[in-house]
Order: sequence, then C-alpha cells, then structure tokens
Amino acid sequence: MKRIYKYRLSMDDDQQISIPRPAKVLSVIYQDRALVLYAIVEDGPGCNWEYEKITVFIRGTGHPLGAAGSAHFVGTVATPQGFVWHVFYRFEFE
Repeated sequence: MKRIYKYRLSMDDDQQISIPRPAKVLSVIYQDRALVLYAIVEDGPGCNWEYEKITVFIRGTGHPLGAAGSAHFVGTVATPQGFVWHVFYRFEFE
C-alpha cells in the first residue's frame, strides 16, 4: 500500500535519511520550527521493507551549491524568521 510519510530534517547542509524503497520525494515544507520532507513510500502487507538512503542538501540563497548542484530540486521554503532554504536530494545509488 502506498502512503505519504514525512521526515523531519535537521538544519545541516548535508544529511542522509533512510526511507522505505521504492520512494518518490514529493515536497518540503516548514512545520513546527523544522523543515519536513514528504515522500510516497510502499508499506503494509507484501512490502519487502527494504530501505534506501537519500542525501538531502539544504542551501541558503546565495550560498555555494557544491554537491547539491547535481542533485534533484525538491523545493524552496521561507521560514517565519525570514530565512529562505532551497532543498535538493540524491538517492544513494545515483
């Protein structure tokens, strides 16, 4: 069964999270003072419960992209404090 899961992100430039595979990254928002990544994942009966790691890159406006420059863009999030973050991801096998 497919479901949408959310993953709370730390405010690190680069981080890895494990999610059930296969997964499809949907979006990122600001919720409860944190960035949250949403993804469609397969779970429930018949699911093989294999996990894959994705690397998530968070960059501020004007900051160097570095490895994020070759990653998939998820979205841009503006926080109530006035910060603007741009979020990218790459599956470990890419």
